[in-house]
Amino acid sequence: MRGGMHTRWTVVAVVLVGATAIADVVGWATRHEPGAATSFSGTVTGLVGMPLAVAATLVIAWWNAVRGDRGLARWSLACAAASAFYMAASSATVWMPTRGGSGTVALAVAVTIVGAGWTVVLALLQASVLAAGESALGRPFARRGRAALLGASSVVVVAAVLFPPAATPDPADVPTLLPTGIARSDLAMTVGSTVAALWMLSTLVLPAALWVAAARSRGTRRRLNVRLAVGSLLPAMVILLCGVLDAMLTAGARGDAEMGALAAGFALAEPAALGWLTLTVRDATTVSRPAMTTVPVIARTLLWAGYALAVFQVAAPLGSLLGTHPTHGALATTLVIAVTILPWALLVRWFVGRSDAGAAFAEAFRDATTRGLPTGEAVEHAFRDGLNSPQARLLLRRSLRRWTTANGHPAEPPPSDAGTVDDLAVLALRDESGQTIAAVLHESRFADTRTLARTARPLVERAILEADVYEQAELALAERRRADTAAHEARRRIERDLHDGAQGRLVSLGLGLSLARNASPDPVARDLLGTTVTGILEVVAELRELSSGTMSSRLTQHGLATAVGDLVRRMPLPVEVDIPVIGVPAPIEETAYFVIAEALANTVKHGAAGRASVTVSVDRELVVTIRDDGVGGVDPRLGTGLRGLQERVHAVGGRLVVSDARPRGTLVEAVLPCAS
Repeated sequence: MRGGMHTRWTVVAVVLVGATAIADVVGWATRHEPGAATSFSGTVTGLVGMPLAVAATLVIAWWNAVRGDRGLARWSLACAAASAFYMAASSATVWMPTRGGSGTVALAVAVTIVGAGWTVVLALLQASVLAAGESALGRPFARRGRAALLGASSVVVVAAVLFPPAATPDPADVPTLLPTGIARSDLAMTVGSTVAALWMLSTLVLPAALWVAAARSRGTRRRLNVRLAVGSLLPAMVILLCGVLDAMLTAGARGDAEMGALAAGFALAEPAALGWLTLTVRDATTVSRPAMTTVPVIARTLLWAGYALAVFQVAAPLGSLLGTHPTHGALATTLVIAVTILPWALLVRWFVGRSDAGAAFAEAFRDATTRGLPTGEAVEHAFRDGLNSPQARLLLRRSLRRWTTANGHPAEPPPSDAGTVDDLAVLALRDESGQTIAAVLHESRFADTRTLARTARPLVERAILEADVYEQAELALAERRRADTAAHEARRRIERDLHDGAQGRLVSLGLGLSLARNASPDPVARDLLGTTVTGILEVVAELRELSSGTMSSRLTQHGLATAVGDLVRRMPLPVEVDIPVIGVPAPIEETAYFVIAEALANTVKHGAAGRASVTVSVDRELVVTIRDDGVGGVDPRLGTGLRGLQERVHAVGGRLVVSDARPRGTLVEAVLPCAS
């Protein structure tokens, strides 16, 4: 604060402290006087609590002024001044009649302040809520609302001027503007009570409007409205308490006890509300730390406390309508609770959900997952929405010294606990053992990050597991690429060796047989040699295809049935083939062909069979069955061909079974995952 402003604030504070001290001294001196039982000055709670409340409010006002929030500081100072003058008026209404002040205008003013001044205090508190919203947003925030609040309070003041309350002191000692018969009539009392009751109801408009605004907004604006709504509920709670105490006083309860409770309510509400608003403004202009006030818990407590007070106020007149028997009050209370508790519980749940960062986090996570984002990126997106921090970043701890971003890129380790990174606060997420598993760099406002951390921990653990699985899959894929490259190089080498060796010799042999066919005078010999030359050329072509890692051209061009038909025609034993025309993926078709070729080759080499059959059926899976009538007794563990065949079948997700057929022979069955 500048020097001149510091002086003005000091003068105002001294005046208010002095006025409060004088009022307190007068209150202590007159607390046993007639009429003190229905005044703040007649209760120890009022004489102790109200000065402390004024002092605490002055400290809050000074603190806001020092921090540069002069708007909230001025309204806090106005609240302190209103409370000080309210206390002074309360003491004056007891002191003046005993000191010759009966019938004076000063006594009438004091009685009016006591009767309506409390509405000014509470209206100033609600105006402070709007001032806090303006300070938090840095722009005008419902300025017309403050005028409406103070205007509504002035209506109660006018009603108290026209119809002074008759509680204290003796009504005959208080002059009135209107004729006494009118000012003290039952109609006047009804008008005054009605105006006060309507004003009480009007003070609930601001909390409701802020809750609705919170429901319609998101992020920082939502949580700001929630915090302001909680602050505005504190004065509303005092209003409800006033209604309860008024009902108890009307029913004949002890006045000093009820006024003491009312004084305690005032003494707590003012510094509590202003302190809450001060923290709200501070949190709106600074980066929050992980340890934040749990707004949902406070909101839930206030709402249920307000419900209890409201039930009492509604049940009291309802019970009097039912009758004067004591059970009628209990019956009325039970009826009110039975009708209202379920809707109120649903309303509280909805209200609290508006203030819970965890709810916003869960909603954003669901939206992100429906868009197909990986878990890590979805969690990061949810943190950005739940904390309303577009710059929020999620860092995952993958090992003791290795950290990555949500999408797997390497990252620098965050600070171990508290601290900032690039002006962003660090929220550490820990597992059940207390080990840090992730960190969120954020710039949040009003968020209960402890609750949010508990909500997000399972999803973060899932994101880490998913990232590990994805990383292992990438390593396996890279390993497979290296294996495929090595296999390709091996095939190229075998192809060169075969081309330079066996293929060349077979081609030369075919040429020699072709020349012998042309030179032979025997037609039968020429036909036999021609068939042999054709077979050699087919063998050379197939050998070339196999060595290059490709399949038979008949398979790729005409399908499995045609390729197997060409294969069995070259077999030295009859083979029955039952293969329908199917459309399956190429890897499955190639695997089926190799199973058939290898099984028939084993039948020819080792089975000593007279016949064989090949059957293929397709339903949800492709089933290949090769059966012969040979000697059987095949052990897949002893032959490299069958072991290689098993590996090929397993590679496409299938299974291979080799067993003895009945009554004799070998049965080879391959089940391959595919649909027709």
